[in-house]
Amino acid sequence: DTDTAIVMVSQDGRDAAEQGSTKTNMGGSISVYQAADVYLGMMQDETMRAQKKMRLKMLKFRHGSPAEVDVLWDPETWNVCGVYRDSDAFVKPPVMTP
Repeated sequence: DTDTAIVMVSQDGRDAAEQGSTKTNMGGSISVYQAADVYLGMMQDETMRAQKKMRLKMLKFRHGSPAEVDVLWDPETWNVCGVYRDSDAFVKPPVMTP
């Protein structure tokens, strides 16, 4: 209504270390997820850390589909969020079938 961006940050629960960010393991209130137009999660395990890689997941995009991309993550050199080699920029995740 106000055409103003609102940026909110939350810390994920412990299980995010293995599962990555999800709408159910975000810290604080579920209202943060519900209010957001875009909700991004970041995930990095030890293998990814050694490769200076981070998985960036768009968990919610009010005007489109969720997606994810691997990005370069090297804060020591301020080289962060460039598309990681061999990664497509924001590809739709594969559809899981039961």
